[in-house]
Amino acid sequence: LLLPCLLVTVSNYFYGLTIKLEFVYEPIFILNIVQTVIVVSCEEMLFRGLLQANIKCKNSLNKILITAGIFGFCHINRFLSSFNPIDLLAVLYAFGIGVILGFIYEYSGSLNACVIFHLLFNILNQVFFNQLTTKITNINYLTYVLINGGIALVVSIYLLIVYLITFRKK
Repeated sequence: LLLPCLLVTVSNYFYGLTIKLEFVYEPIFILNIVQTVIVVSCEEMLFRGLLQANIKCKNSLNKILITAGIFGFCHINRFLSSFNPIDLLAVLYAFGIGVILGFIYEYSGSLNACVIFHLLFNILNQVFFNQLTTKITNINYLTYVLINGGIALVVSIYLLIVYLITFRKK
């Protein structure tokens, strides 16, 4: 399970391979990390710790999908601020990450594992990646979302297959 999660965690850098990047340090960088720690901790306590743990479903897969669906929908704020249809792909991307986090929670039974993965994911993919500025000023956002969304989808399908094989044996 660790290898696909690592792949998702560094997914933004696959997009970075298609463009020239340079790291730019800004003083707000540390504040962004602190904010990320707080937001991730709250999201995981809410979505995995409260919601997924207390959904009354016999099937764990349904709990994961319901929680991931709500998690994805809660990330619609980018679309609501821009009304750019491409930003709806971010909802699907968040859904994919929600599925992965749901599987981590179901397999490990640990909220800490979810917080650590989500924290690594957000710090590497949002905080650090936002510090990388392109020498080319126009970032192709559709390519960015498609690459990262594709990676999240492949990993989600992989984890679903592992999940189904594991629980069929039980």
